[in-house]
Amino acid sequence: MPWCPNCKTEYRDGFTTCADCGAQLVDNLADESEMPDINGPILPVLLMHCPSTFDADATCALLRSFGIACFSQPDSGGEKIYTGVSLTGERIFVEHAQLAQAREIVRGFRRGRGQIDRADEAALIAAQPDSESGSAKSDADEPRAKSIFRTVLLLLILMQALFFFYTKFLA
Repeated sequence: MPWCPNCKTEYRDGFTTCADCGAQLVDNLADESEMPDINGPILPVLLMHCPSTFDADATCALLRSFGIACFSQPDSGGEKIYTGVSLTGERIFVEHAQLAQAREIVRGFRRGRGQIDRADEAALIAAQPDSESGSAKSDADEPRAKSIFRTVLLLLILMQALFFFYTKFLA
């Protein structure tokens, strides 16, 4: 039975392309154990301390965009449990083998004041899949984005109509 490598959907025999994303179907999916796990480091080491939850979240998002496994840990857990933010700051941990690369990424990001320069852009482009497999995914993202936009727009119109009827007839 053919499978879609992007959606992980199984198809009946005779189908050659995925109906959702347009990718070419394959006979077998890649084994999940072969794929790298970027959810959390196996051997974590301290990368840095961030003064706020927002800085820690932004730094972790930056590192994950480069494929660096990382997580943040608040200095004191009680306030983050109740408020969702840590006022005393958070520590960011990365995989021991990726520590030097993570330091370089953070240093470059801070040196550029949050701007991506040509070297960073080249690294991001190099980290992307090749054009053959990437084109099917980018083509699939456009209809999905339009669908999400339409759904959000419809919900906003519905909310506005409900608010109008509530204020007109029930208030």
